[in-house]
Amino acid sequence: MKKIFLILFIIFLLSPLFALAEAKTYSITVKPAGTSHTVTYEGFVPCGRCLVTAPPILGLSPCEGTANQYFIPCQPCHIFIMIDSIIDFILLTIVPPIATIIFIAGGVSFYLAGANPGQFQKAKSVLTAAIIGVVIIYTSWIIVNTTLTAVGVADWVGFGKGWFEIKCPVVLEVSP
Repeated sequence: MKKIFLILFIIFLLSPLFALAEAKTYSITVKPAGTSHTVTYEGFVPCGRCLVTAPPILGLSPCEGTANQYFIPCQPCHIFIMIDSIIDFILLTIVPPIATIIFIAGGVSFYLAGANPGQFQKAKSVLTAAIIGVVIIYTSWIIVNTTLTAVGVADWVGFGKGWFEIKCPVVLEVSP
């Protein structure tokens, strides 16, 4: 019964994170005009469907029943944009609340251990495992982003904008 309650508690705790996912953006260049447009998408997949663009793309008919939504076909560059989106979601939306819950559970267990050395050791191992897990997760993130930077598809943009930004050129061919 405790496991079912814990699983339901975690699901209800994390469900707002999925519902309130923020929209992400990337830039496309429309050829032959050479104009730059910002594409806004929600979810992980940044292409292969009708997406909002600003400003409107001249020479391309919008999706049915929409004003500024155009079909954006998938290109190899979208793989890197999708990887960036998934990594940001996991590291900035999922890991912090789960790590906080584990740290709180370990701290409460540590506090309630009292003179029981078995309970004290268990609480200590939970906290140690949580710290090691967070270090492994964020170290792997640094390795992946360093690799993407070395390959040339990511740039360091600072702490305010999500740390790394994908700079892969997405080009949309429009017939005049």
